[in-house]
Amino acid sequence: MKKPYLLLILVSSIMIFYYGQIDITAEPFNEIPDIIHYRMMAEASPGFNPEVSRNFGYRILSPWIVGILPMNIDLGFYLLTILIALMIPIFLFKFLKLFGLKENIAFFVTILFMLNKYTYGFAIWDFYDINDLVTHLFILLFFIALKKEKFFYISAILIIGVLNRETILFAVPAGLIYYWFKEKSPKKTYKLIAATLPAVIILTGVRTFIVTESSSGGGLTNAGGGLAHSFGKLHFDDNNKIFKPGTYYRIIINTFLPLALLPVVFYREKIKFLKEYSYLMVFVVIYFLSCFLAGDNERLFAPVFPVFYLMIGYILQSRELLTKRNKYVLLGLTILALPHHMYSRFVVPDKMITIVFSLASLLFITVYSIYMKFRSNKSGDQL
Repeated sequence: MKKPYLLLILVSSIMIFYYGQIDITAEPFNEIPDIIHYRMMAEASPGFNPEVSRNFGYRILSPWIVGILPMNIDLGFYLLTILIALMIPIFLFKFLKLFGLKENIAFFVTILFMLNKYTYGFAIWDFYDINDLVTHLFILLFFIALKKEKFFYISAILIIGVLNRETILFAVPAGLIYYWFKEKSPKKTYKLIAATLPAVIILTGVRTFIVTESSSGGGLTNAGGGLAHSFGKLHFDDNNKIFKPGTYYRIIINTFLPLALLPVVFYREKIKFLKEYSYLMVFVVIYFLSCFLAGDNERLFAPVFPVFYLMIGYILQSRELLTKRNKYVLLGLTILALPHHMYSRFVVPDKMITIVFSLASLLFITVYSIYMKFRSNKSGDQL
């Protein structure tokens, strides 16, 4: 394939334009706590605003960078978002190739990722929550460095990553299992533990000494109960999400529309994938459980996108399904899922339209997946 990175930048630029940007002057967006507090943090950079809530205040990297840029902070947030959004497809492409996909399949799957309004689009549109996109980038960098056994880079990624969002550490257990069980190397396992410790120490320090809590009147020097208070605020499933079927639809299906049921159709390939990449499932399970600590289901589960799209690529590669016709159909049906009533540059007027397009694309692509499986079995390619 000629110039894949240039093509990825071109497609990502088109999608960044399509997804647009949030209007914080309009209701209800002007009252979103994330936006309010991240803007406050950027305005105080390189210092710290004591009125920022502990819920947001320890995610200091992105607002701090925006605050020191020589421009309006709103423009700074958006330009930094564009930069990260352009980088993610490039490193996803590298990740997919490094973990076993052929270049043409890795490229196609990366395009499918960019057409996902929840894993890629929402994070671009809500550009003040840039820590989501930055976390996505760091997760890709972590797994690439893990595969290449670059422990210095792993340590740097985790150190910088925890200053952005603590959930980057969710990737570490997968790395430990990879080195201990897959590579059968205690030495590499211990190196990974050593590479992780500085990030854990820094995260502890940030939560203890820097973060403020407007609701409790804490201050920058409130180290006495800061860390305990910080973790004490974590509660599993406050809203009883675990008993609501809609929770699982939003986490598992909605996040990866319209391809979510393709692994169900190709269940044999999915089982083989789970066996070969079992260490990555630990990463997925941890993020799944984290969805019950807050309310934004799709946002909380979106960081597992590298594993999901690796699985999609694995299925396409195993079955040799990437024919020209299949590519066009899959692309077209994925595009069908794009319309949304709240975000993108071209919103549809009603939530029901979003639901119709989403369910239609999910149904059509699932039916077409069954057709692809039937054709593949008929031609003697069944595994």
